[in-house]
Amino acid sequence: MKNYIIGFLSLILFALMIGASFTAKDRMIFIFDHFSYYIILILVLLWLISAVRLFNSLKFHIFDVLSKNNIAFISALVLALMVFFTVKTCFRTLSDETNLLSLSNSMFAKKEVRNVTAGTYYYDNFHEVKKVIPRRQFVYPFFTSILHTIVGFRPTNSYLANYIILFFFLAGIFILIKRYTDDLSAISALFLVLSQPVIPLYAASGGFDLINAFFFYLAFIALLFFMKEPSKEKFAFMWATFLMLSNIRYESIVSFIIAISGLILLLIIKHMR
Repeated sequence: MKNYIIGFLSLILFALMIGASFTAKDRMIFIFDHFSYYIILILVLLWLISAVRLFNSLKFHIFDVLSKNNIAFISALVLALMVFFTVKTCFRTLSDETNLLSLSNSMFAKKEVRNVTAGTYYYDNFHEVKKVIPRRQFVYPFFTSILHTIVGFRPTNSYLANYIILFFFLAGIFILIKRYTDDLSAISALFLVLSQPVIPLYAASGGFDLINAFFFYLAFIALLFFMKEPSKEKFAFMWATFLMLSNIRYESIVSFIIAISGLILLLIIKHMR
C-alpha cells in the first residue's frame, strides 16, 4: 500500500509540474532548468535500488561476485588500461562533447541543466555570460558531474568517466560469455569487442556513445533474463535500465519501445495458447 501511495503522489507532483510549465515559457524554462537534475538523480537512485533488490533476490553478495569473477575484473582492468595508454584522448565531436562537459559542470556547480557557452574569469571565479538550453540528455553528464564532485572540475573527467564505463562494460561481457563457455572464450570476446575501432575511440573521448552501448547491452541482458525466468525484481531492474538508456540518447527510446512492445506481444501470445 505504501508503494502505491508514493507512486500516486509522484504522479500528482509530475502532473503539477507539467501543468505549471505550460502556463508560461519562462516558467517552463525555470522548471526544466532547476528540477531536471533532481529528476535524473531520482532515476539513478531508483536504478541502483532495483539493482540491489535484484542482487538480494538472487542471493548475490558483492564479495562473492568479486571472488568468483576476479579474472573478469582483472582482464577488464588490464584491457581498459591498454586502451588508455595506446589511444589518444581528445574531444572528437566538439559540438557534442564540449556541450556535455559544460552541462556536467552546471550540474556539479549549481545543480542546474544549462549549457554555458560563454563566460569570464575574475576574482578567481568563473562567471556565466551566456547559457542556453542543452540539446542532449542528462545521464552521461550526471555521471561526469559525480566525478567533478569527487575530484573537482576537470575537462579530463569526461575521459575518466568513459574509461570507468569501459571497465564495467568489458567485465560484464566477460561474465556473460563465461556463463556459457570458459575463461579463454570470454577473454577472446573482449579482444573481439576492442577490435572494433569505435569502442577504443569512444572510450578515449568525452562523448556519450560508450555509456549508451553499455546500457543497451545491460538492458537487453536484463530483458533476456526476465523472459527466461520472470520475477518482479528482474522486471523492475529491466524497466529502470531501459529508462536509463532512454535518457542517454534520444534515439535510444526506440529500443525501449521495441523491447517493451515485443515483450507485451509475447505475453499476449503466451496467454492465448
